[in-house]
Amino acid sequence: MKILSRLQVGTKLALVMTFILALVCLGIYLYFPPRLENQAIDALTQRASAVADVADVTAFGIAPGLQNRNPVAVAAAVTALRRNPDLVFFVVRDHSGQVFTSFNEMVATSAGSFFVTPQNRSSHQPVITGMTAGEQSETTGAFSGDRSMYQTTTPVRYRGRDIGRLLIGFSFERVLAQTSRSRATVALVTLLAFAVGVMAVFALSTLITGPLHRIVKIAERIAAGEVHSRAEVQGTDEVGKLARSFNLMLDHLSSAREELETLNQTLEQRVEERARELMEETTGRRRAEEKYRLLFDRNLAGVYIASVDGKIISCNDACARLFRFEFAEDFLAADGAIRYMNADHREDVVRRLFANGAVFNE
Repeated sequence: MKILSRLQVGTKLALVMTFILALVCLGIYLYFPPRLENQAIDALTQRASAVADVADVTAFGIAPGLQNRNPVAVAAAVTALRRNPDLVFFVVRDHSGQVFTSFNEMVATSAGSFFVTPQNRSSHQPVITGMTAGEQSETTGAFSGDRSMYQTTTPVRYRGRDIGRLLIGFSFERVLAQTSRSRATVALVTLLAFAVGVMAVFALSTLITGPLHRIVKIAERIAAGEVHSRAEVQGTDEVGKLARSFNLMLDHLSSAREELETLNQTLEQRVEERARELMEETTGRRRAEEKYRLLFDRNLAGVYIASVDGKIISCNDACARLFRFEFAEDFLAADGAIRYMNADHREDVVRRLFANGAVFNE
């Protein structure tokens, strides 16, 4: 799973679709060859039935010639048989087992063993005029080991008496070759379908993920500082809508960034202006304090600051000397106090001070 998580979306999509396509092609390859094989077996069975019919007809035709020991009549009876392109050999034997006439007898001798299966055993209605309707064919058939040849054995009867045997060998190589070609065609078509499907999958993956990859590249460029880069919008599908929304988001971010930069510049100007104002206020206050301190400390008259209850908060040295202290600090440390000769007069001053905020020339 970690390996898959590292792959790109296009690669993942291509792998998944290729896997599905491979399963479909495998299903096709596994499904059709057995059907072709069944069709081949059916074709072989039908072919064997047709061969049995030919054997019945041929045996019926050669019966008079074999009875009369007439090679010319027998040869005339097998003329149609020899024209069959699938004929490999035939052998006509008399009742004693001797070969009366043959075609490719050496092939018949060297053909090897044949086997009979229930599917191959011929059981069909005769098609020969003059035979009793409903009578079962006496022809038996067997396939060669590689199923490339089919041999029939038909008794030759004349007026109900067994006078010989007819052995015919037919080639099924055309049927097998056609089946092999069909299998090869299915395999080739499956392979071509898989190859074309894989190319189509990768092309489709590139077509789908290509715009996404370009959007990712644009995002990386924006992260690197190229804030004016925009994704290319193509089409009105989901990818096109994504690119359009991505560009709209970038436009909003750019606008917000410009507003923030403007706000920062304005804020810096305001901070500078406020700093200048504070500096001017501080400077003015310092100057006022210096003037006040000069006026307070160097005044030859006694000056003091007292609380409402009469406690001295601050005073100058001249005020301290009035009470026999050399410095104001000594006077304040001794909890010096200033008493009015008339207590009612002080209360009147305090009352007017609260009422008017100041008392002058008192």
